[in-house]
Amino acid sequence: MAKTVMRSRLGPRPCPAAGTKTHEGPGCGDASRRPQKTWQEALSDFLLMKQAHGLRERTLRDYRKNVTLFFRKFPNAFESEEKLLSSVYEYLGQKLKPASYNLYLIYLKAYFNYCVQRGIIRENPLNGFKTKQAESRIVDISPQDLRRLVDVFDLGIYTGLRDYSLFLLQINTGIRPGEALKLLPEHFRLDSGVVIVPAEISKTKRERILPIDTRPVLSIKQLLSVRPPDWGSNSPVFSGWNGEILSEGAWCHRPMRYGRAIGLDIRPYDLRHFFAITFLRQGGNIYDLQAIMGHTT
Repeated sequence: MAKTVMRSRLGPRPCPAAGTKTHEGPGCGDASRRPQKTWQEALSDFLLMKQAHGLRERTLRDYRKNVTLFFRKFPNAFESEEKLLSSVYEYLGQKLKPASYNLYLIYLKAYFNYCVQRGIIRENPLNGFKTKQAESRIVDISPQDLRRLVDVFDLGIYTGLRDYSLFLLQINTGIRPGEALKLLPEHFRLDSGVVIVPAEISKTKRERILPIDTRPVLSIKQLLSVRPPDWGSNSPVFSGWNGEILSEGAWCHRPMRYGRAIGLDIRPYDLRHFFAITFLRQGGNIYDLQAIMGHTT
């Protein structure tokens, strides 16, 4: 498929006299000063800029994914600013859940802002668009349902023991799924009953030290004891069957499957919410909870 470049909706603009400084975008004769770019080239430059600002690899992947999804659906959106505007309207006019709508809006708006700054387009087609209020989802798992859920895990196989151990760690510490899945054996001090979430793993880039109760400690010890020796210390504690990191998407389906077995709708972040609710019910301080869960505000 041929790559397309953005052209002004008003046609070529008059170029300034020779020697006059300008920050105009595409349309002027001096192509060497401001070369026109395809959306792919602009995205590549945008991601390099974001990487230089210290964004994590996962965030960079999300930017690439969301911008690419838009242009796959509207490959000719960069032909003119009118077409870009109509494409954006159609894209966000789909029947979307607030969370999906907000993600599309945030990632695309940042990308188009960059295109404006670089003179690739004259204005952001998403100016004036606001995020939608998403429905909150706080699931309060009863002690009875928790006991039923624990009984579903098959501890006689590696994946069952791994899922059980990760499940216990989440409800015991409130750790984010994405953080837990990156933990290495060296991050656990099981004899002391703590797990260290290093800055390079933490979503907020701040180290946290979380206490762990006896039950998850014993389960994680058992999990580490059955690991194949050739996995080594660089394989995450909650690895996939091949010793590689388990993706958040893969883990997301695991609690849902266990929950369905007993008639519950359970998602990984529900376990984090369960920890927070339980912590407060037991008299925990809201500021201590904020520090444990890694919230900055």
